[in-house]
Amino acid sequence: MISAVQFLSPTHITGEPLLNSPPPPVPNIWIEQRISHEGEVNRARHMPQKPSLIATKSCGPEVHVFDSGKRPMIPPDGEPCRPDFVLKGHLTEGYGLAWSSMKEGYLLSGSYDSKICLWDVGSVTNEKVLDTKEVFEAHEAAVEDVDWHFENENLFGSVGDDHRLMLWDLRSSRKPEQSVLAHRDESHRTCTSG
Repeated sequence: MISAVQFLSPTHITGEPLLNSPPPPVPNIWIEQRISHEGEVNRARHMPQKPSLIATKSCGPEVHVFDSGKRPMIPPDGEPCRPDFVLKGHLTEGYGLAWSSMKEGYLLSGSYDSKICLWDVGSVTNEKVLDTKEVFEAHEAAVEDVDWHFENENLFGSVGDDHRLMLWDLRSSRKPEQSVLAHRDESHRTCTSG
């Protein structure tokens, strides 16, 4: 699994260095385990109830789930990508990915196909390929991020390139309970539960 880390440089809004400012401290980062993954990883998230389960979004339409507890710390050279589960439902790549902290195995994904997919990974028996439990469609452009409500297990939010923030309830229809035209600014398209 390959991911990118970007550190901010000490510059102000115009992009010029701040005078007489030391560079910010670089955090200590180390690799504990490597997992073979095809292509770049757009986003990776671990399941809160079982941190060894890691879901990834990449440049393909599928979501891959890996059980890091069943893998060596360093894969053999040339080992192909072998996810434990492949989640189907999207048509294109994306970035939105969120495990529920309240419903074990519930995973949301948002993608450039304007869809939000929900899987129940906890319902997997012996199948390696899992189709969606639900598909939510209301965004008119790419869904950039999704996240669960931190107190209500049935609520989640999504944001998209259509500049909309949508609030959803699993107990009702597959349409959002609320949809707000949040802004036209390109810089704020992230859902956070904290």
